[in-house]
Amino acid sequence: MNKKLAVIIIDDDDNYRETLSDILSFNDWDIDTASDGYKAINMVRQKQYDVALLDVNMPGIDGVETFKELKKIRPDMIVFMMTANNIDPLKNLLEKGVSTIMQKPFNVEEVVKMISGVRKKAVVLIVDDSEADRSTLSEILSAKGFDVLAASQGLEALETLKTKDVDVVLLDVRLPDMDGVTVLERMKKIKPTLSIIAITGYSLDGIIDTMSKKGVYTCLLKPFDIELLINEINTLVDRKVAESERETDDLLPEILLVEDNDSIRQTMAAILEEQNYNVKAAASLDEALALVDKEYFNLVISDLSLGDASGLSLVEPVRKKDASTIFLLVTGAGSMETALEAIKKDVDEYILKPVEPGELVHKVKTYLEKQKMKKEKEKLVNQLEASNTKLLELVKIDELTTLFNRRYLFEQLHAEMQRAKRQHKSLALMMCDVDGFKIFNDKNGHIEGDRLLKEIAFMLKASVRQFVDQVFRYGGDEFSIVVPEIDLDSAMRLAERVVSKVVDGLKGKGVGISIGVAVYSEREQDMSLNELIHAADKKLYESKRAGGKRATG
Repeated sequence: MNKKLAVIIIDDDDNYRETLSDILSFNDWDIDTASDGYKAINMVRQKQYDVALLDVNMPGIDGVETFKELKKIRPDMIVFMMTANNIDPLKNLLEKGVSTIMQKPFNVEEVVKMISGVRKKAVVLIVDDSEADRSTLSEILSAKGFDVLAASQGLEALETLKTKDVDVVLLDVRLPDMDGVTVLERMKKIKPTLSIIAITGYSLDGIIDTMSKKGVYTCLLKPFDIELLINEINTLVDRKVAESERETDDLLPEILLVEDNDSIRQTMAAILEEQNYNVKAAASLDEALALVDKEYFNLVISDLSLGDASGLSLVEPVRKKDASTIFLLVTGAGSMETALEAIKKDVDEYILKPVEPGELVHKVKTYLEKQKMKKEKEKLVNQLEASNTKLLELVKIDELTTLFNRRYLFEQLHAEMQRAKRQHKSLALMMCDVDGFKIFNDKNGHIEGDRLLKEIAFMLKASVRQFVDQVFRYGGDEFSIVVPEIDLDSAMRLAERVVSKVVDGLKGKGVGISIGVAVYSEREQDMSLNELIHAADKKLYESKRAGGKRATG
């Protein structure tokens, strides 16, 4: 099972950011966006992202500094840098952990390929001395989308576990070099939270209790139900992902305490640290500004009077870095004027000295809880919006190929015909059919047939203009391409290139593609949508009748 890939796009260009997000969303990835480095760093602190697409030139904190901060928080996150300028001055970043540097505008298909290449899969380690069982399980699990490692002995498995990030272990109870219980105990010493499923070809009597007490999730008797095994593995993977997200949620709140009186500062810090908060203390405005520049805080507590400086001078830089940070102002000389100024500066609370420990703890706890609830609400809203977007996509996306589906073809073709009519432009519709698909499918099976259709879908998308031409799966092994603002001669040249690309790309597989081309223009303004489809279908039939692997228009 593939873990859903979490991708964050960081770019101050709204159009570029949103367009890239829309395109990548079609790959069933978890996509978030940030308009500047500060927001991105805060988001990465709260959520585990696998990949970041990071623009270099941004206001505030630039991409290079943002990259450094992101790597401090998530060292294993993969970062692709983007720039509209010369990439040569940035090449030193490749030695510091940047995966690649892309010059705008770039080929989005290539970006999709790169991200797909780093897609995280759940890793399953099979430990079994039977070569036949290892081979069979490896083949089945690989086909289900898992990364599979295998070991024939206990010691080999333990060495693998020390160097590989394994999600689930399938552990045979009887191994040639040591028994399964011993291997289990040693595995748990290496990785105490490791999920292990015990497997055996012998009786389960006496095994289940022993293995369960040692930390095994479940025991399965060979030959076991493969679907049951897959479900058990998926359950363990989902549990690990959920635990990882909870660990992120459970990060201790970060508090900045700014107070120039040493005694008060130390006392307040001790009170807060007793409540399990991470406290950073500053004795001056300059110290506080330096900390705000480098780090992120959930809450700031500052004295109003900091020598010759005012604690209110901190509010703007704190808010600029993270608008959700809570700001509590403390003062020993309260007045209506001071309170009004604090309100104008967007201070959350105005507290008079001497601050009672109980009051301090209560206010900090209350505000942090409100902050957490607000972030959880925002997270739920984002999840709901993502779900709604996904539902809308499912209505128009073909599940197998991720192309647009037949229903959406009718919508888009109607819209493009209306646009062509208004603007006095022409429009081409290509109906495509895979030559020899039935023979290939019968010979190689449905899995390989599906794989072939996905490969052809990718070739078709790569053959036409991004963001202009649209490719659809019409049904079965039939595809459609809508090409705006093109005449018949140009459409035929494009269709012939598509045929050539597909035929060359599928050499040795005994398949090709036939295309029929019909054009809607000012001369055919009375042509209906169905008539246009019928015209393209008729030309497709001519291509098929002539032997296939050609375009007719």
